Amino acid sequence: MGFYEIDYFWKKGEHPKRGRFSPDFFIKTGDLVLVVEIKDDDEIHDPAPENKKKNEYALAHFDRINAYLRKKKDKTSYKFNFLTPSDFNGYFQSIRDGSISSFRSTLDVELKK
Repeated sequence: MGFYEIDYFWKKGEHPKRGRFSPDFFIKTGDLVLVVEIKDDDEIHDPAPENKKKNEYALAHFDRINAYLRKKKDKTSYKFNFLTPSDFNGYFQSIRDGSISSFRSTLDVELKK
């Protein structure tokens, strides 16, 4: 906990807030590092504004890292997902069948709206 933090900013009411979060899991599969933040299924139907910003900032963070790695000709890349229990089976199946690079959880889709 706390070994890898991502900064993010959001508004709580009219007040700007700054936060940091540590993703729950890092899973390495080949040259791909999967970064996972776990939330409850309730978040799918009513995502917190704070989690929308966590998602936005985390995606941008890992896009910058991936761009740097490509520039250095490093084959490693990072993929960030929010997961809820309803998507656990599909997520791990996509790792097993090799389709994880295109996986988007139900919460990932909702947070992009």
